[in-house]
Amino acid sequence: MQEIELKILKINLEEVNAKLLALGAKKEATVLVIDKTFDFHTHLLAKKNHALRLRQMGDKFFITYKGGVQKGKIANIIEEIETSVGDVKIFEQILKKLGLQCYKHREKKRTSYILPNIRCELDEYPGIPPYLEIEGPQNDIQNIVEELGFDLKNTTRASISKVLKKYNIKSDDLKFKE
Repeated sequence: MQEIELKILKINLEEVNAKLLALGAKKEATVLVIDKTFDFHTHLLAKKNHALRLRQMGDKFFITYKGGVQKGKIANIIEEIETSVGDVKIFEQILKKLGLQCYKHREKKRTSYILPNIRCELDEYPGIPPYLEIEGPQNDIQNIVEELGFDLKNTTRASISKVLKKYNIKSDDLKFKE
């Protein structure tokens, strides 16, 4: 499976929410997302531009493999394989027994919207302005960017690590204050 995505940084949440609903987007949910990225102590996966992520979205858990990044016409194309996980604590034990360790722990608030062929995520990380992530076929991404009143010149292909670095945020352990 391929993930094709583009980001629009520093958005006005209320304005983008309203525009998505006006376009007929179906709001799925707003949830706290907890991402834990695992790798070997040598960072073997990261050196090969791969990632293994354990994600909690509300009361659901997923394990995701992400492969190398290819540059598409307007967005990055990333190989992604994902499946649900039943018992996350046991799965983490399995990863640790295999020699993997959690080297990134990040939290974000995510509001998800669905349009035909497109998934829009409004993401909020501690310490940075909210942003919009758009996933889908490249032509549909371009169309929704324009329908939302943005210009492709105002988008970025940057990974969240690069976005956080832009805001001088330590990105390996990022949590909301309790």
